[in-house]
This record gives sequence, structure tokens and C-alpha cells, in this order.
Amino acid sequence: MSEQEAAATAIAEQTSRNLVARVAAAAVLVPLALGTAYAGGWWWTALVTLAVIGLYVEWLRVVGLAHARRVLATGVVALAAIGLSMGLERSQAVLAAWALGFAGVILLAS
Repeated sequence: MSEQEAAATAIAEQTSRNLVARVAAAAVLVPLALGTAYAGGWWWTALVTLAVIGLYVEWLRVVGLAHARRVLATGVVALAAIGLSMGLERSQAVLAAWALGFAGVILLAS
């Protein structure tokens, strides 16, 4: 077996394991998402808020700012405040949390 064939085999095995992990995660998360969507209210708000925080943390990893704890904490606190404010149906608080969080992240990231 050549070096290229061995590398191709290793990549195929990694891809297969990755696919299995993604299918397993979907098998758990899809019923959870459907259940919270059906329940609505605070359950749905909490799930969406956690998903958005997860996306924010992933974005920080992509752009290389995951190590910047102040940027991470500021964004997470702002997103949690936005989620809480949305759950309480306080649109002015949502806008204030968004503006302060956005400004804080921009200032700290620069």
C-alpha cells in the first residue's frame, strides 16, 4: 500500500467516524428540538438562546478569538440577557442588551 493510499484510507475512516457522530447527535437533538418547539414558551426561548451562544463560541474559534475571555464573556452575557429579555417580551431591553453587547465585543476584540 502506497503512502497516498494509506492517507486516503485514514481520511475515509475519519470521515466515517465523523458521520456516525453527527448522526448520533442528530438522533438526540432532533427530538429535543421538536419537543421544545411543541412546548414553546420558556423551553423554546432557552433552547434557542443556548444554540445562539454555541454559535457565538464557535464563531470565536473560527476567527481565533476563543482565547480572549473578556470577548467571550461579554458576548455570552449579552446573548443570555437578550434571550431573557425576549422571554419576558421586553423589546427595549433586547435592543439595549444587543447594543451594549455588540459595542462591548467590538471594543474588546479590537
